[in-house]
Amino acid sequence: MSKLQNKKERVYDLLDENDIIFINDNGYPEFVEKKGQFSSLVHRYLAYNYIYKRNRNKFPLPFSRYDIHHRDKNPLNFNLRNLALVIRKVHDAVHELTNNTLKRVC
Repeated sequence: MSKLQNKKERVYDLLDENDIIFINDNGYPEFVEKKGQFSSLVHRYLAYNYIYKRNRNKFPLPFSRYDIHHRDKNPLNFNLRNLALVIRKVHDAVHELTNNTLKRVC
């Protein structure tokens, strides 16, 4: 995998050019490393390597305890600025609040 060189670098540039990226059955981009030995959801891979590991003092729990929230609700937008690490309870509450707001507007 290539390394993040600057904040404006495109997300696809963070993955190796030979990696295979596809949309899984849940609508999330997933990639398979070129050797076929590693598979991951793109947003979880990016959040782990470029948010969690670089800010360990902000995230006391193991990475597996965090959900990755897409701020704009678009699972195809895995720009680092769009991703937030949150515990499941908070993530569920955010979506519940959003859903209730949408129901009142519609």
